[in-house]
Amino acid sequence: MATFIEINADIFNVDKIQAIIRRDEKNRLGYNNGVYLLEIHMEGGIGSMSKAYSSKKFRDDDFVKARKQLMGNSRTKKEPQTEATVRDSSN
Repeated sequence: MATFIEINADIFNVDKIQAIIRRDEKNRLGYNNGVYLLEIHMEGGIGSMSKAYSSKKFRDDDFVKARKQLMGNSRTKKEPQTEATVRDSSN
C-alpha cells in the first residue's frame, strides 16, 4: 500500500519522491523582495513541482513539516537509500 505525505495542501506518494530542495531566488528578477522555492522532485518527473513562497519562514516551515513526515515514515527509516533525499541548494 502506498504512503502519502502532505506538503502545503498537495499530496505526494512517498515512494515516488526523489528529493525535496529549498532554494532562494532573492533578487533574481531585479526586485528587492525574494522568492523562496520548495522543489519536490518526483520519480520520472511526473508530479514534480516548485512551490513559491514570499516568506523564507513559511517555506522553511513547510520543508521541516515534510521532512518530519518523511522521517516518521517507517519505510523511510528502514530503507533510507531508496527513499527521498532532503537537502538545501546553495545559491
